[in-house]
Amino acid sequence: MEDPNQKKPVLPIGFTAALILVGLLISFLSFFFIKKIILSDKHLVPIGILTLIIGLIYEYKRICQKWTTVILTTVISYGASFWVFIDKQGRTGYDLDSRIEAWPYVFCFFFIFITIFFHEKKTTPAASEGITLLQSIAITYWAIDMKVYNISEWYVYCLEVIGILFVLYSLFHAFTYKKLHSKSRLRLSIWSSFVMMVFSIENIYSLYSNQTLIESSNNTFEAIIVAIQYFFLGISAVYLAQNLLMLLRFIPGTRTFFNKFYFQDIKDLKKQHVLRYSNEQINPLHALISLIVTSILFILNYNFNWFPRNFIIWAVFVLLPLLIHLFIKITYKPKIKPKHIIFRKDKDNLKNETW
Repeated sequence: MEDPNQKKPVLPIGFTAALILVGLLISFLSFFFIKKIILSDKHLVPIGILTLIIGLIYEYKRICQKWTTVILTTVISYGASFWVFIDKQGRTGYDLDSRIEAWPYVFCFFFIFITIFFHEKKTTPAASEGITLLQSIAITYWAIDMKVYNISEWYVYCLEVIGILFVLYSLFHAFTYKKLHSKSRLRLSIWSSFVMMVFSIENIYSLYSNQTLIESSNNTFEAIIVAIQYFFLGISAVYLAQNLLMLLRFIPGTRTFFNKFYFQDIKDLKKQHVLRYSNEQINPLHALISLIVTSILFILNYNFNWFPRNFIIWAVFVLLPLLIHLFIKITYKPKIKPKHIIFRKDKDNLKNETW
């Protein structure tokens, strides 16, 4: 039991006063900047970036599960984001508008950094045969829609050959019960990280180049589609950043250029890739359904151009696993044991198939 006479630690008066002053200063500046945003003729802070921040906070609540942690992280990131307004080089012609435009992006950077720093394991995106299958189908559609095959450069040909080999490799594992060894899990995990890096770069570029489309669009449906894309990006931003870090760590730094520290880091990184990739195998029937459904969706969208390319890809990533789980739930018969074992840990339960 706690001693009732024991004094609780109290913050020094000077530190408390400093916190109050900083809080008052940030509150005053926030009021000034928000007023300028509202009265400005330009869209200094687009609605899209606000939708992205909502998605980011929504996903962080799911990760940490505590609103107090969410609020604390938001406040810290918000305070740190005022760093963008500091004139670090002392140049003349202080451009306040450009700094306000960069303000929400700096907030997102600090928010993602704090999330990954304190929740590294939870923010490491899980991967599996089902996820890799969807990614391989999607990257094939992406390459065809981008008409990559028309680029006559030797390095593009090399990337195409490597991509085709990895697509076939992921299809082989999705449609067979070939045991997933550590090396195969490592290869598939790196392939998954690479595919997500390609999609995230294109998605960020596409949204950034059309960041005021919601405000300027006369088409409500088009504006809603863009807003949903921003929300999806906010939800996945932390995982995309962690995915990117898991790839960039393979590149040696100036202080660790192929020395013993670099190879130790590579060893740990390989282990991280292997551990995040599930050794549970999917049912080939579910893989076939996924292949047919996604192929039909992508072919229709390619011919009729119903949705932006990156939107239909992310929609498939989000919605198809839910449909597969619904299909498993409907068709699952617990009294009938499967001819092929899908899970090693839980051989009689098909409802937990990893996607």
